[in-house]
Amino acid sequence: MRTVCIVQARMGNTRLPGKNGMKICGKPQIWHVLRRLKRMPFFDDVMMAIPHESNNSVLLEAAWDLDVETLDYRGNPNDLVRRYTLAAEIMDATTVVRVPGDNTFIDATEIERILLHYQKHPVPWNCLTSNLDRDIHGNGYPAGLGAEVYDRHFLQWLDANTTLPRHREHPHKWAFENQKVCTIQAPEDIRRPDLDFSVNTFEEFQWAKGIYEMLYPTNQHFTVRDVLKLGV
Repeated sequence: MRTVCIVQARMGNTRLPGKNGMKICGKPQIWHVLRRLKRMPFFDDVMMAIPHESNNSVLLEAAWDLDVETLDYRGNPNDLVRRYTLAAEIMDATTVVRVPGDNTFIDATEIERILLHYQKHPVPWNCLTSNLDRDIHGNGYPAGLGAEVYDRHFLQWLDANTTLPRHREHPHKWAFENQKVCTIQAPEDIRRPDLDFSVNTFEEFQWAKGIYEMLYPTNQHFTVRDVLKLGV
């Protein structure tokens, strides 16, 4: 039984091209995400899965610096289902924890909470367990702190059976559209469904960068609770 975290990243983003390589406190944004994941002791391994693009060097260098395995996927860059399925097979993962590379504030406590729930409350193989998106089933979570947890067989089934572009690009959408999602309630002290900690626009990147510049120099392991104390 192997639990592997697979983080997706690319430089060819539509809304904010190059965002994963933009610098925060002297390091590429993706470096901070990978560093946070590498410190989480409940993963057997971490892999970064990226599409093959000409300007990927900043992503590869961040992964090499942190000793993170990388899949340089040469298929359709928008086919996340295939990319994740291949990564899971390469890493021999039984359980796959999905984290987008633009979630700069991923929180170890909240990822551990969703993973423990998955382990202690088994669901059918074709169900998704998630606290990644905002306010799933009214759970009160902000977006961008947690993760999605998949049985590897679920990813393989999605890869073999889904054809719609929105399902191939967003692995979780089939589960949401077919009522195959379970979640947990957010702790009261971080219950902020109005917030989204993911980075999709330049304004959101500037906000994330500003938070890091306030907290990271004196506390490299800051959490979402430290961010909320700033009054955001």
